[in-house]
Amino acid sequence: MKRFLLFFLSCSYVVLAMGQGQNPLRAFYNADSSRIGYKDMHGKIVIPATINANFGMPEKFTDLVSVIDMDSEASDSYFMNAQGRKFGRDSLHFFDNTPDCEQEGFIRFHDRNTDLVGFFNAAGSEQVPAMYSAVTPMHNGMFVALKGAKKQYDGDDKEHYSWSGGKQMLVSANNEVLINDFPYLGEVNYYAMDISEAPHVGPEWVSLKGENGKYYNFIHYEKEFKHLLNDLLQQGINKQTMASHCADSIVSWNEDKQEWIFTASSQFLDQHMTKLENLFQKIRDGQSLSTQTMISQGGFNNFIFDSPAYHQYLDNCGQTNDFRYPTMIVYFGPEEGGDPQQQSAEFLRTAQGYKLHMVTFSKK
Repeated sequence: MKRFLLFFLSCSYVVLAMGQGQNPLRAFYNADSSRIGYKDMHGKIVIPATINANFGMPEKFTDLVSVIDMDSEASDSYFMNAQGRKFGRDSLHFFDNTPDCEQEGFIRFHDRNTDLVGFFNAAGSEQVPAMYSAVTPMHNGMFVALKGAKKQYDGDDKEHYSWSGGKQMLVSANNEVLINDFPYLGEVNYYAMDISEAPHVGPEWVSLKGENGKYYNFIHYEKEFKHLLNDLLQQGINKQTMASHCADSIVSWNEDKQEWIFTASSQFLDQHMTKLENLFQKIRDGQSLSTQTMISQGGFNNFIFDSPAYHQYLDNCGQTNDFRYPTMIVYFGPEEGGDPQQQSAEFLRTAQGYKLHMVTFSKK
């Protein structure tokens, strides 16, 4: 069975200027906070506070928003743009029971009659018609599409399913097929994509030939991160080498206070450098990274990392933008002969590279 794995994509491709720019509309509420509306950056009401506020409306949006507006007498679902125009009734796209969030002036919609999906643009027009079985969100003018696939349900309730058959493609915002047979690559950096006449050489790169005869080259996140770890191990794990790879503060669990504690990175290294050295020694094979090292990719916990400094890593709906700013978690195993808790170090990919921002030690 061929499964289509939904993953967020983006790359250095020309973006259609569809939206309102970078000044989102901000939510405001009526007197009893039961209704929500939106104001522009000058405080002018653009959308009156008439929408039911109990169904997950975001605190801001730039171009497009999914709306579920229900009350005791009627229910309605539709899209709305930044000018307050309503469109696409009963065609919201859901993933994991959550309506779609805008991405760069585009939002996915689901045609209930054909069970196919496409994209609306910021004007409320069909940018990509509903012709695909599934699509990823739009990023930098492209998306991954699955066409001609069939749903295989996991149970009689038909709540969970996977995809069988079909063709997976890389497609532009103008619905032009860029790569006709696009395999699932794992977690790659589409923001750093490069188009060239020949495939890129190097262990971090994945290269695929496009319909235009040129190569689309992508950096593989985990391979990139392993290269960083190798460099750190070869330089030696110490305060000097770690300082440039740390976030401003590092969070760790305080067993006595039973809470997560944020500590300035310089202070954290002063307090815990010996522990860190011992942990990284566990994944060393000579001067290099052991091939047995377990690393997982995901997103940071936005309930722990809820300060304004982390808002840049969220989308307009408040969800972590994992496929632009992924986390890499290195697992070191439990303390030998002691606490069975898994020890780990979590690095967040930022514009300045991977930064250590969370560490889990054994409890003893």
